[in-house]
Amino acid sequence: MGSPVVHFEIHGKDRDSLSKFYEDLFGWNLQPNPEWNYVIVDTFAGGGINGGFATNEKGPQVVFYVKVPDLEKALDQIESLGGKTVMPPDEVPNVVRLAQFTDPQGNLIGLVQDVGPEGPGVSEGSNAPIDWFEVLGTNAKELYEFYAKAFGWQINPSDAGGFEYAEVDTGAGQGISGGIGASPTGKGAVTVYAKVDDLDKYLLRANELGAKTVLEPMKVGEHTTVAAIIDPQGNAFGLFQIG
Repeated sequence: MGSPVVHFEIHGKDRDSLSKFYEDLFGWNLQPNPEWNYVIVDTFAGGGINGGFATNEKGPQVVFYVKVPDLEKALDQIESLGGKTVMPPDEVPNVVRLAQFTDPQGNLIGLVQDVGPEGPGVSEGSNAPIDWFEVLGTNAKELYEFYAKAFGWQINPSDAGGFEYAEVDTGAGQGISGGIGASPTGKGAVTVYAKVDDLDKYLLRANELGAKTVLEPMKVGEHTTVAAIIDPQGNAFGLFQIG
């Protein structure tokens, strides 16, 4: 059984204006938590995963978190495969333990381990869900092997616009699926994607709110079209439409 992707984070120098951008774009529910210096997100999408917004003085950063039963064992395995621990295990008392690592190509990924009751999950609603994660690097096959061994993920190479790419089934029965591939820019990247019913509508709204479209709608399969923006604080963020 694989390890699920269960949480996303979007970082920026101004957490409050960053979270307001996504609230205005998607209608997500924001729950500021001053004690944690964090904004918790319930997307009210009826599916996908929830997340949060955090301040990062270094600038933009998108991170997703993989749920594991034991942080220390997971980090030992990751380091044996060429990854590097960058945030040792820490704990939010009675809620969760967390850590972060970089994969062999420098992508930052989070780990979580529940230590209290599991949260309520995504509330019912019709907002856009976060329903896909993505990791890109300079050597796709190396990343395939790393993540398959680190988390037990099933890697399924596919045709994705002329560059190496694989769809990922985490095999966990919860969380979201995603993709791993070769970066078209030659630089590593981590992002998440929101599933929307009308790409053009959301791209127009995003640009009105101060974002910039960096990938116009592009078909990547018979029924899937993707696009991407840079949000007002510099984070790359994906959108996709089915049908």
